[in-house]
Parts: sequence; structure tokens; C-alpha cells
Amino acid sequence: MKKIIDSKGKLFGVINIIDLVVIIAVVVLALSAFVKFDQNEKITSSDKVIEYTVEVENIRQPSIDAFNKNFNDIIELDTKKGMGDIIDMKTSKAKETIILADGHYKEIEHEDEFNLLLTIRVKGTETEDNYYTLNGKKLIVGDTVTLNNEYVTSYGVVKSVEVVSE
Repeated sequence: MKKIIDSKGKLFGVINIIDLVVIIAVVVLALSAFVKFDQNEKITSSDKVIEYTVEVENIRQPSIDAFNKNFNDIIELDTKKGMGDIIDMKTSKAKETIILADGHYKEIEHEDEFNLLLTIRVKGTETEDNYYTLNGKKLIVGDTVTLNNEYVTSYGVVKSVEVVSE
């Protein structure tokens, strides 16, 4: 009968006890990482129509005109994923608050720059915590997105996200 640990420090004469401890530690860490990162969100429903608004600040009139040329098939430039179709556009003069020499603040309007509020509609899924386009793009309020059609590319901030129908 073999000893459990022989004179060379090997368990059953096969593996070093320190190596065994390291192997067990690596397996435990790998399993815990898998469990932590594999917790998929539960989809509460799919194939919903999601509307979200994106604010593009300090945009010039030619860019607004370019969005007006094509309301459909807006994509995010970085991921090349579909972001939906524009269903509404609202423009307002771009404003900036400046501080005067005497310490007072003054709000000024820019002559040739505008703020653009786009309402975009896309099919997607809703989870317990998030909204996704059917292409897998997560829609998060406060996130910066790059909107692109065949005429223009602009950066905007997601201001709201909501499900409008199933």
C-alpha cells in the first residue's frame, strides 16, 4: 500500500501537494468568474417597439438638413449596428452660459449652431434592467452614441428610453 504523501512530498506518489493546491485554486477562481459573468439578464419581453431620444448639441444647419434627407436606417458608426428610424426632430438655438469680467453669468445664443433632439424608434428587447435593439445595442440614458446615415455623422447623448408598444 502506498503512503498518502511520499518522501518527495508527492500525493500518492503522483502530484506535488503544492501543485494540487494551485490547481484547485485556479479551478475555483475560474468557476467563480464563470458564474459571476455568465449571469444573463432575464428577458422580460422581446419584439417591443422602443423609442428613445438623443440630444445632439451645437450642430450646424447643414447637418440638420442631412438628417432631414434620410430619417431611416440610422446606424451607430462605431458598431455598425442599426439604431432605428427617426420619427421626430426638434431644433432649438444652441445656448452657452459665459462668465463676465465682473463675475456675473450671461446666457448667449449662438447664431449658427443648434441643439437637435431626435426621437428614434427601433424594435428591441426589454430586460429587467435594460433595453436593447434587436441588433444587440444597449440603450442607456446618459450614454453617448454616434448616429450616422448616408449624409451625416453626429454624436449625441441618450436622454430617455421607453417601450411604446409590443
